[in-house]
Amino acid sequence: FASGCGKKENAGSIDTTKSVANNPAQAAANAAAQAAANAAPNKPMGPPIKSTALADYLPKLSGYEMKNPEHLDMNAMGMSYSMAKSDYTMGDSKVSVTIFDYNHQAGLAAAYSLFLNTYSMENDEEKVNSEQINGFPGWVDLHKKDNRGTVGIVVGNRIYVVIESSNVKSTDDLVAIAKSMDLAGIAKLTS
Repeated sequence: FASGCGKKENAGSIDTTKSVANNPAQAAANAAAQAAANAAPNKPMGPPIKSTALADYLPKLSGYEMKNPEHLDMNAMGMSYSMAKSDYTMGDSKVSVTIFDYNHQAGLAAAYSLFLNTYSMENDEEKVNSEQINGFPGWVDLHKKDNRGTVGIVVGNRIYVVIESSNVKSTDDLVAIAKSMDLAGIAKLTS
């Protein structure tokens, strides 16, 4: 959801005209990114939380085997990013949980909060809706035909928690994973 924003390089603005009718979720993401660009251009928030600190909040999922967490801390040309991710397997079921922080994310979080409180869309292929998860704004996205699900939460107006699976009929289990996480603890990292 947050990473689905595309830019027109030579126009310097987000392209909100591509595939609006065919992909309303992408249109919403594009509109939110444009609002973020207008609301807080190039306003850094300081360095991101270290990936090892983020990894401490990756959940332990009952019945799932947890792979070793991946870590990434990156700095390049004034942009900083950190990420902790782990994959979980149980039989044919695979879930991934990613927690990431980016030093220009405040504007994106502010813009997305408009959509994360009231957004819903459903067509033959996808169902997306906003949902409050443990008091934090989030979204739930189900790709019906290929059984992919995503739950995302914006924590502390800057850290994104994204839970994904490629083998789901509903997003209920992913929402349950999100609700089991210490999101309040993650939020404290931002203060």
